[in-house]
Amino acid sequence: MNKTDNKDIITFFFYPTSDRKDCHEYWCKIYKERDCHREKPYASPKGYQNLFNHLQSEAHENEWKDLWKVEKQSRILAPTQSGNINLLKKFTPEAETLFGWMELVIHNCEPFSYVENKIIRKYIKLGTVTVEYVQKHTIEVYDIVIEEIKKNSS
Repeated sequence: MNKTDNKDIITFFFYPTSDRKDCHEYWCKIYKERDCHREKPYASPKGYQNLFNHLQSEAHENEWKDLWKVEKQSRILAPTQSGNINLLKKFTPEAETLFGWMELVIHNCEPFSYVENKIIRKYIKLGTVTVEYVQKHTIEVYDIVIEEIKKNSS
């Protein structure tokens, strides 16, 4: 990453505690989206290393790179819409359950009956779903993806 990338990353994930130009304290936008309350902002008096350390800590170690990748793609594909990504959308438990089962079935090339297997359910910490429910929503996602591909390829 070059210096420009570093500054862009920091301004995407952090915002200053005041409008003063000499402000060196920042709040993390990811924490703001999660409604987490940190008592004090992150100080960065001599550069961005402290802020990068925070992004790479256990708090955000995996998600920040994925979020930044989406932002970079957005800046290329739709520059006027970049910078406005909702960092963390709040999903219902039902949506998380459905996504978890769909991910397991699709990525592992399992049959849809996998979601009703008693032994699998015993060891998986996802909610209960039916074959029909997962099939229905998988077909809906498939249809949406096909439409997007058609729309973007013409």
